Formats: sequence, C-alpha cells, structure tokens
Amino acid sequence: MEKYKVMLIGDSMSENLMQFLPYSAGELKYIRVNMGQVPHSERWKIVKFYKNEILTYKPDILVVSILSTGVWSFQFLGSN
Repeated sequence: MEKYKVMLIGDSMSENLMQFLPYSAGELKYIRVNMGQVPHSERWKIVKFYKNEILTYKPDILVVSILSTGVWSFQFLGSN
C-alpha cells in the first residue's frame, strides 16, 4: 500500500484526525492554527503565510480542517 505525504492545517477541531492520519501517511506535517488569537481583519495573513510552506512541502494530500467561521479567510490565499 502506497503511503502519502500529507499536510494537515487545522484548528483544535482537527486534532482528532491525528489519531487516524498516520495510518495513511508516509510523512505527516501538522500545522496548528489558532484563529481566535488573531484579530478578525488580520486572519487572511495567517493563511497567506502558510502558502509558501505548502508549496515547499509539496504534499500529495492537503487537509484543511477549520471551524466554519474561519473558512472566509481562505478566499485571500491567492491574493497579492
């Protein structure tokens, strides 16, 4: 069975996935995002910051697991 290079970007709600992902991943990188500590108007910068890390790590599978109130900030990932 092929093992994949997986990157998980998520908040506290995604931590339960960590018990299952190692069974499918040859490599696993987890980035914990705490959107609650960042002012609402600055949240898009966190997402933009991880863009370079995603492109450098080059995962086979990218899992983004955040609370639905944080989804709006991903619209800015490709901006500027």
